[in-house]
Amino acid sequence: NKIAASDIDDISLETDNGNVQIKGTVTTEAVKKEIAATVRKVAGPAKVTDKVNVADRVGAGSND
Repeated sequence: NKIAASDIDDISLETDNGNVQIKGTVTTEAVKKEIAATVRKVAGPAKVTDKVNVADRVGAGSND
């Protein structure tokens, strides 16, 4: 799967002693999962902390 630049709003990776923290905002839960999976392939699953947020969309999930 490819992630479009429009699906990402400011993603950053911070490293400390081989541990990686992913931060930022993306458009969907699927994009969040894809980014985390890609980073885990490189860093190893035990070394990744995912702090990525999924952006709220105006009217998303609302029945008002």
